[in-house]
Amino acid sequence: MLWNGKALEPSEMHCKVQTWLHEFHKWHGPRKNTNVVTRQPWKPPENGWIKSNFDAAWDEQLEIGGVRVVIWNHKGEFMAAVAMRVEGIGSPLLAEIMAAREAVIFSQHQQTTDVEVEGDALMVTTTLQHEGLKDSSPFGHIIANTRQILSGFSQCKVTFGQCSTNKMAHRLARLGLALDNPVVWFKEPFDVIIDLLIEDSNRM
Repeated sequence: MLWNGKALEPSEMHCKVQTWLHEFHKWHGPRKNTNVVTRQPWKPPENGWIKSNFDAAWDEQLEIGGVRVVIWNHKGEFMAAVAMRVEGIGSPLLAEIMAAREAVIFSQHQQTTDVEVEGDALMVTTTLQHEGLKDSSPFGHIIANTRQILSGFSQCKVTFGQCSTNKMAHRLARLGLALDNPVVWFKEPFDVIIDLLIEDSNRM
């Protein structure tokens, strides 16, 4: 009911408990007959949709985040990617939240009405999935803004995908830490990620 002097709404506590339980099982191994997310191969979005994969890296000493977003069409073909650095990031959670927001914003420029946003930060994806969930955390306003942008699509969904299903994710996120300005790729990916594109497509 009370943790570090802060009370939580029952719905918010339920969401966080489910997330913490999944993280516990990830490191300690799930018991049999439990409904825990298992490792799944990366899948392209539904026909007519795009999938926007996001990930983040964090430099604790410099308090910066590296953000990356990669967009795919329903055939599993590369469409676009962006990598950038975000200043004033005090935690890995905030880095992931900012990455999710950038994924939604970047998707707006793809001339589509149906988008799936996928990331490997379970707490972030779970929070975005629950539209009616009141987020009283310090980052609640960013979550609310991200949900508002998502509502502008005709159809949208937020899904959880383990980072091993998309190796390009981590490399681009780390690259973002070293960038002074955002870098965007359209149709023709940069050499640093071509090998990972091939490897990712072979896992589908």
